[in-house]
Amino acid sequence: AISRLDCTVSLACAAVSSSTQYCRPTVLPTSAPRALAFSQLRHPIVELQDRVNYIPNDVSLSSASSLHLITGPNMGGKSTYLRSVGCAVLMAQCGSFVPADSATISVTDSVLVRIGASDCQAEGRSTFMAEMVETSALLASATATSLILIDELGRGTSTYDGFGLAWAVSEHIATELRSFCLFTTHYTEL
Repeated sequence: AISRLDCTVSLACAAVSSSTQYCRPTVLPTSAPRALAFSQLRHPIVELQDRVNYIPNDVSLSSASSLHLITGPNMGGKSTYLRSVGCAVLMAQCGSFVPADSATISVTDSVLVRIGASDCQAEGRSTFMAEMVETSALLASATATSLILIDELGRGTSTYDGFGLAWAVSEHIATELRSFCLFTTHYTEL
């Protein structure tokens, strides 16, 4: 009981003491059409850093527009954008206010993430192998009510192979799974 109270009080303190306002999210009933919309969404940790001018972003996913490709230069904020959406969905579903002007979400059964490059040379696991294992697990467990966040898939291989993998994975998510997905990439041809 104390740990639950501690968590609830911590979320409330974060929302109340923030220099910018948090909002109460609207969680749609399961019978309503799926939607995920944030107005002026911020990352709750990044905006607290000194000398950081965080620019809020809008997010709008629906049944008609369920997969968004995000491109841009290195250090352009693509990964932070993904993380802010994942964090806000998680916060909203656990009953917290979220760092946005407004928020509307459908219930999500899981937030599946493929972010970062990690390897384990001692175990014979390259960056590319790690990406493929994580992506395979993500695709195997995703449902139509999942939120999928993929950050620059295919970095661990050649440009053409990476492009092909990114294309195939994004097409599978958009046509077969129909999950909400934010997919960042350097492959602007997608």
